[in-house]
Amino acid sequence: MNSEAVHAAIHDPTTRRRLVTMATSQLGSEADAEDCVQEALLVAARNAEAFEGRASAFTWLYRVVVNACRMQRRARRRIRRGAGAHHVAIEDLLVHPAADTGSDPEAALLGHELSRAVADELRAVPAQESRLFAQVLVDPRSTTEIAREAGITRQALKSTVFRVRRRLESRLLSSSV
Repeated sequence: MNSEAVHAAIHDPTTRRRLVTMATSQLGSEADAEDCVQEALLVAARNAEAFEGRASAFTWLYRVVVNACRMQRRARRRIRRGAGAHHVAIEDLLVHPAADTGSDPEAALLGHELSRAVADELRAVPAQESRLFAQVLVDPRSTTEIAREAGITRQALKSTVFRVRRRLESRLLSSSV
């Protein structure tokens, strides 16, 4: 089974070392690289059944880590430009809408306002797209299983999630919340 090859590669210390070396060259910091590789490997483990075996498990993991490094570099650029100062991930707002008010009341208020804005925007999205978007974010099953259950292709599901995410991001960035 293809997912077993991915899991074996994830647990291989040589593979991890090679991935950290590559990520360090992209991110410039070994500590950041180790964090990035750890996160990427968690994502890969969750989505191992998506591995089709057209390349080696290492090559697939390498691409997952390269993409994670790219996302981390983009996030750094947004923060440097000031756009990430109050960045809250849409996933966090849907999964954990209530912030910890004891530690930071201002962050709790901002999180509450953003959660409300996300909920309002999701109501403006067609119900089927909104449901699929939320399901992909919170359902531990793979996108392949969710797509099969919804009666659409995996690519159609990914496109729907991408469109909804872009719409939410553009609305939230343009609002003054």
